[in-house]
Amino acid sequence: MIKLLAIDLDGTALDHQRKLVPSVIPAVQRANEAGIQVILASGRILPSMKTFLDPLGLKGPVICSNGALLYGSDFELSHHWPVDKEAVRRLIEFAEHDQIHVNLYSLAQLYNFAESDWGRVYQQRVHSVPVQMIERSAANQLAVSKAMLVAEGSLIDAIQEKLADVLAGLPVRLTRSEPEYLECLNVEASKGHALETLATQLGLVREEVAAIGDYWNDIEMLQFAGTSAAVGNAAEETKRAAQFVVSSNEQGGVAEFVDSILRNRGQ
Repeated sequence: MIKLLAIDLDGTALDHQRKLVPSVIPAVQRANEAGIQVILASGRILPSMKTFLDPLGLKGPVICSNGALLYGSDFELSHHWPVDKEAVRRLIEFAEHDQIHVNLYSLAQLYNFAESDWGRVYQQRVHSVPVQMIERSAANQLAVSKAMLVAEGSLIDAIQEKLADVLAGLPVRLTRSEPEYLECLNVEASKGHALETLATQLGLVREEVAAIGDYWNDIEMLQFAGTSAAVGNAAEETKRAAQFVVSSNEQGGVAEFVDSILRNRGQ
């Protein structure tokens, strides 16, 4: 019986305008009323996620920064898997040489080194994320939760291949949350590992956990969950990792998944 449900935000619970799909709110309420604990699992940092947690009536736990951060109830920090400092240094040097925009995230704060077109595009997409400008030399003083390179989607494959060589041998992993975003995380940081950590804290086994998502950064979470779904607009790799494919985000895929879980519970 499902007791914990993890829902991705962008591309899953949110529409193309990055607003909650209307059917998600009552679906979450139905799940809660049935005794299922619902959590959000996103690449976003906590301030950006609170925009959606509040209307859903959720107060944590919550998985942020693609699993680098796990917050408990009332948003107290439970676990942080930061990026290796040498990896951060190499990534910054690589991005500066190739003139690629960098976002650094430390806990609930976003840092940039300079304004850029891609920086402005990112701000327009996520809203409510305060950005602090710092010198590159200050980065080594941060506990970086994740580092993100932002560029044209058509360039990301080549950037990822080059960056993987730059970071070879270091305890980090690369993932993508959108076609234009390439993210560097601690090798142990993923939505799947954070969800497994939370399930263990709650005394749950994976058969009692469900998850739904749309992109590459959701794959580990779908692989861990005993019951998993990808929305119809998901990347093909994500669909292959899921047990079920439901309707697209804007066609109510999350609500469809919730209702299928409730039917299987006989509710």
